[in-house]
Amino acid sequence: MQKESTVSAKVLERWSKDDIDLKKSFFGFPPFRPYQIAQSFGPHFVSQYTDNPSWPEDIVIDQYLSRISNINALSICCGFGHVERHYLKRLPFKHCHGIDIAPGAIASATEKAQKENLNLSYEVADVAEASVNWQENTYDLIIANGALHHLKKLDFVLEKIHFALKPGGYLISNETIGASYQDHSFRHRELINAV
Repeated sequence: MQKESTVSAKVLERWSKDDIDLKKSFFGFPPFRPYQIAQSFGPHFVSQYTDNPSWPEDIVIDQYLSRISNINALSICCGFGHVERHYLKRLPFKHCHGIDIAPGAIASATEKAQKENLNLSYEVADVAEASVNWQENTYDLIIANGALHHLKKLDFVLEKIHFALKPGGYLISNETIGASYQDHSFRHRELINAV
């Protein structure tokens, strides 16, 4: 279980309760989607994926991951498990393990994976703490979906990711780039809220 001295009860409560509506998320918001696809992968992908709220995962699967099989994966800061469940439905996984600090999110992700009969396991833990058992050369794929910008010990976690990935393995990181910890100015928040 998570140490209270490391992560506040307020943080755990917030991330345990706020499941994401993918259509209202940064990557799922339909009016912004064509621009994001073009900037992330190129304009030639826009027409094929514009109507797909899971475009970041599907483009990565179609372009990079569809050639590998028997995938052993780790999903860090996995939250409610949307991304790894999507991957498992499309790819030949051996197993996927998800880690997150929020007990409520992990409980929900576990329940959803069991209902969908997916080969997923989950753990409540802070990936930035030494207590997490990172095993050397273990994973074909590590998923860090919207995770890395939340980590204060980013260098430590990236070293552990490198340690845990098999040679030739993939790190899939889907991140926002902008203000530190999304500490936007008043005007930026005003524009975001207006959209």
